[in-house]
Amino acid sequence: MGGFFGITSTEKCITDVYFGVDYHSHLGTRRGGLAVYDKERGFQREIHNIENAPFRTKFDDIVDKMQGNAAIGCISDMDPQPLLFRSVFGTYAICFVGVVNNIEEIADLVLKGHHGHFEAMTAGRINQAEVIAALISDEDDLVTGILHAQELIDDPDVNAVYVATPPSSHATYAIMAMKAGKPVYVEKPLAANYEDCARINRISEQTGVPCFCAYYRRYLPYFQRVKDIVKSGRIGKIINVQIRYTEPPRQADLDAIANDKPLPWRLQPEIAGGGYFYDMAPHQLDILQDIFGVILEARGICSNRGGLYKAEDSVSACFRFENGLPGSGSWCYVAHESAREDCIEIIGTEGQVSFSVFDYTPIRLQTTQGEERITVPNPPYVQYPLIKSVIEHLQGFGVCECTSVSATPVNWVMDRILGKF
Repeated sequence: MGGFFGITSTEKCITDVYFGVDYHSHLGTRRGGLAVYDKERGFQREIHNIENAPFRTKFDDIVDKMQGNAAIGCISDMDPQPLLFRSVFGTYAICFVGVVNNIEEIADLVLKGHHGHFEAMTAGRINQAEVIAALISDEDDLVTGILHAQELIDDPDVNAVYVATPPSSHATYAIMAMKAGKPVYVEKPLAANYEDCARINRISEQTGVPCFCAYYRRYLPYFQRVKDIVKSGRIGKIINVQIRYTEPPRQADLDAIANDKPLPWRLQPEIAGGGYFYDMAPHQLDILQDIFGVILEARGICSNRGGLYKAEDSVSACFRFENGLPGSGSWCYVAHESAREDCIEIIGTEGQVSFSVFDYTPIRLQTTQGEERITVPNPPYVQYPLIKSVIEHLQGFGVCECTSVSATPVNWVMDRILGKF
């Protein structure tokens, strides 16, 4: 599902395209993007993942930043678009929505003609917009990507590897990269199960090649402020921690079920490791373990109450940190809209602090002095602080704490809660 909009004018047309894309961001598509052309500055492009938030929350400053007299926007479940490419006629931005049944056959023909590769085929898929662009282009060096993951890893110009495939393949690609001497940055969760995490750590130790995991929230100012409040003693000795997350079924999932279409990989346990719990709870658990240390005990009760898909949709759990602190969690992904909640409460002897993990609502601090609501803005690109730390680590200027070793306990806790062992 998706769509695109294009406008040319002498006015600031990016505003109209922005609102056109934003209007359709509720459709449940994964990505939204914009490209604008200015005679002086050429093309500018912005691509963002919008699966868990409306388009507007990701592009608050985009209208001021992107100016020009021609713009195009796209919202799609496909690979990042618009795509910029060169041809004998100049540089263009292209969007493609739809399905070409023989796209693989066309891609093979294009590859033979251009003597190159396709970027999006790294994960075993083809970016149809990229193929269309190649058909239009007359430049042999238009397509400069990688046909297979091993080619990417073996490329001498590649210094590090970012693994953003579904969790079931994280270990495979991470291990391939580390054995080739390439540092790895892996999307969360680190893998689809605890055993694969252990394999990643073993190879990292054997090769001496670092592996990082994208638990970027612990580096954001918002969560750093929560950690500072707890460590400062403002709410006294911590005596309990509670996680509550509830949301209604996603419309894209309901549409897929109604039309007998495949469900997203996040609802396929053999690919994702579980349901939405395995996709979203990792951030919550990682933040808490960053503050209180590793969870040593965990157990849970899982159920499928909505009956919409096979994966668990309701989870209740209790756990204990290494310092003896008890905690509990409740997750439901098929609730009524009125029950929607995103909250973690840290309770102390002198007060409590509560905050959200995905909505970034103001931090709520309650003490004997009263209640305080604290707004902490995050950077426009939320992964930037962590990626900066990774680069500094690789350059020898610092130590990044989001490694495969620190990420592994998250998988252990989730596997325990889901009863995998």
